[in-house]
Amino acid sequence: MTIDGKESRAFREYIIFRSKRVSAQFIHFRIIFVSGEVDSVSMKTTIFALVALAASFNTFAQAGKLKTRMLEVKVGLSVRVSEMLPKGDVKGDILYLHGFGDRLDNHMPLFKAWTDKGFRVISFDLPSHGESKGLFNNIDLHSFEDIIGFAEKVERFTREDDIDGPFMLAGWSTGGLLAVRAAQKEAFAERGVEGVILFAPAVSVPALVGRKGFLTQESLTSNPNPPHMGEITPKSPLLKPIFSGRLLVNAAAANKSLPHDLPVITIVAGETEDLYVNTPKVKEWAVEQRLNARFMRPAYQCKSAFHELDNEPGLVGQNVRDLAVEFAQAIASGQDTFKSKVSGPCKSF
Repeated sequence: MTIDGKESRAFREYIIFRSKRVSAQFIHFRIIFVSGEVDSVSMKTTIFALVALAASFNTFAQAGKLKTRMLEVKVGLSVRVSEMLPKGDVKGDILYLHGFGDRLDNHMPLFKAWTDKGFRVISFDLPSHGESKGLFNNIDLHSFEDIIGFAEKVERFTREDDIDGPFMLAGWSTGGLLAVRAAQKEAFAERGVEGVILFAPAVSVPALVGRKGFLTQESLTSNPNPPHMGEITPKSPLLKPIFSGRLLVNAAAANKSLPHDLPVITIVAGETEDLYVNTPKVKEWAVEQRLNARFMRPAYQCKSAFHELDNEPGLVGQNVRDLAVEFAQAIASGQDTFKSKVSGPCKSF
């Protein structure tokens, strides 16, 4: 073998392949020695390849685990951003928007259900929530348009180079309303939203939520041991009056039609058990949005379930997570219709 016109005593070939899709990151290398002689250059090359391989194993080991980083979305405000990777090829990306008083890592069973089926899950802590920080870490200081803009920055921050799967929004409660408003405003124009997954979206809310206006674990979920990673904060929308006013304005604006060709699934809780949204009104909203759609708009109700649907105990929580996974799979496979293949307490309406 000749290289630059000179005979090489030992031809060394290694192939390092690092998939640009983070979920499939691995390095495969092979070193072929034409002769048995190994010089210092060969040894350095071999060491480099082994170090790269070890790094790739470490990356692959992170699949199925929550990786977090801080992102400055504006001067004086940094939000915690999370990314959870599947072990195999990525079928699509899901950006999850959490609720008021919530934090991104309170929904690990749901994230795991998605990643187990090949989806990359992205999320971030809203201002005043979780581990967000900075001089302007106050949700009262930011409009819905601001927060949707932060979400767009998070998507760009975590975006991979060779995107070949759909991008979906998912949201619970206030996060569900944010997802609705983002879709109505046709946000994420660089990427395009191809599906929306809503859990008890706050498109209609009571005057006082929870227990006399305060959020409590006991009123959020019937699960005695929910997978919460921190205390509820803020503890009441009353403590964030400007944001609460904006939420009511945006809930009213959510009655506008979603894009006609956008697939959406809506899952709601019990009509009296959910103390955070007006379930009958949310059901009416879902039916109305279905009438204006060209693509699938399934809707399910989990009767007797509390507000925090994905963390409800037993069959209810499992059914909710299964529906969220099935719908994401339908989007990824390009289906035009949706019918759940799993049975459970959540029924279509």
